[in-house]
Amino acid sequence: MSVSGDQMSASPSRFIELGLTEGISTRVNELGIEIPTPIQEQAIPVVLEGRDVLGLAQTGTGKTAAYLLPLLQRITENSSSGPRRAKALILTPTRELAHQVATSIRDFSRGMAIRYVVICGGERYSGQIDALKKGVDIIVATPGRFEDLFAKGVLDLDTVQHLILDEADQMIDLGFYPAIRRICNAITSEHQTIFFSATMPDEMRRLVDEFLTDSITIRIPSKNVAADTVRQKAVMLSGPMKRPYLTKLIEDAKEEQVLVFAGTKRMADQLSSFLVAEGYSVDVLHGDMRQMIRTKVLRKFKSGELQVLVATDVAARGIDVTGLNLVINFDLPQTPELYVHRIGRTGRAKKTGMAISLCAPSQRRQLVAITRHIKNTMEIVNAIGEPVSLQDMKDPGKPAPGRGWPFRSKGRNSKPGSFKAGSSKPGSSKPGSSKPGSSKSGQARSAHPKSGKPNPDHYRSDHANPDQPRPDRTRPDHAKTGPSRNGGSKKQAPRRNKPDNAPRGFYVEPDTPPADRPVKKKDKSRKPKWSSKKKADARRNRERQNAARKPA
Repeated sequence: MSVSGDQMSASPSRFIELGLTEGISTRVNELGIEIPTPIQEQAIPVVLEGRDVLGLAQTGTGKTAAYLLPLLQRITENSSSGPRRAKALILTPTRELAHQVATSIRDFSRGMAIRYVVICGGERYSGQIDALKKGVDIIVATPGRFEDLFAKGVLDLDTVQHLILDEADQMIDLGFYPAIRRICNAITSEHQTIFFSATMPDEMRRLVDEFLTDSITIRIPSKNVAADTVRQKAVMLSGPMKRPYLTKLIEDAKEEQVLVFAGTKRMADQLSSFLVAEGYSVDVLHGDMRQMIRTKVLRKFKSGELQVLVATDVAARGIDVTGLNLVINFDLPQTPELYVHRIGRTGRAKKTGMAISLCAPSQRRQLVAITRHIKNTMEIVNAIGEPVSLQDMKDPGKPAPGRGWPFRSKGRNSKPGSFKAGSSKPGSSKPGSSKPGSSKSGQARSAHPKSGKPNPDHYRSDHANPDQPRPDRTRPDHAKTGPSRNGGSKKQAPRRNKPDNAPRGFYVEPDTPPADRPVKKKDKSRKPKWSSKKKADARRNRERQNAARKPA
């Protein structure tokens, strides 16, 4: 069953009219939330009924409260006096989002006897294990750490009645699809399954078909994939101009808080160091940091101690700062979905925000994909603010050919061709294969063995025959002594003799060995070693003989 936003009443309703108790509705109003969002208006009654739900809505629309409020009410109504055992499992893609969900549980459940624990990486196992042993009602976890504790036998999933996947598409993007399947299969008891996502990739469809039973799909239609409260702009400029333009944007923000997204952890560290050198209050947030440090940085940014926070995509969905008005994409994200997640950090709770992307001309294709995904609602300008059309931008096209292109398939060290003199290649070892002074051009020239270029030093007027040794470079055949590396005397072996009629590069051993070299006599008593070919031939002969001896 599918429910569209157009089928629901457009008039806002109070939370108490959606089926929530008066206590929960009052608590929500105390937090400043008086009118439910469309996803909350449609999801809360269905979750209260215990039905499986697939919620598809863009980020920043209040999906967390859409499943938390009815979940808290159902846990409170079904509470027992026995020992506490986990009744709900909430999976999130990142640590920051897990702590954000835990904060929402704390705010919504004030005055209720609800216990919860956050299980994620970057924190000690002992604290999480102790909390589980004391007993909890809700487990908020990331898939990786949850599987670690489940393998240790600490987690008991027999009493889980509610399974919620928050930002399921992001978990799939991070490679948690196999872990999600294993966790869903590990919950054998009858339970309610709720999936919330911003997009619907193919893996998500397979999860829905496998684990949702008689589910209701809630799809919130929107003119734009991104929230309407976010004004989007792309600035076309070259790479070296990005950092000066970034400082200009921060200056124009007039000390308001700014969130800057970088494409890699290394770039995030570099931007943080650059902005610190410029005199701004900056810190960085990425996946290589310990959880304690990441939590501290987020706390400082939320409290207003930091003006600028440089982050990567891993931390994109875990940042929820009230009143954040400006998000800057220093690097364009890899996918349009990541772009939506980034800019969803601003324009939250029906407040306006600004998202500016710094784009190089070589990233035109990425920008086109993003504009198509968000229904062409982005303003595109150049560095001085003049409007730019994507059709007028120069397509980078095929990369310029470099060294060796387009012959790279022949190998990195492939050569253009060898020089031939006469009918043989240079350096041929066949006697008589090349005649002195013969070439196609009638000139006696040679090719350098390494570069393939003619070497004029090989043929001089006083050395016309290349097969004869040069008179100015003759060496004695007897052994001579010379200094060694350690300062002592080292005896050098005599050079081989070279016949006059032998071509260049061809040498033979001297007829008589030197007197100081002992002659090694052959041991005729030893049997000659057979080669592998001879062994194979002998084996085949034996097989033929054995086959011939067998009776027909």
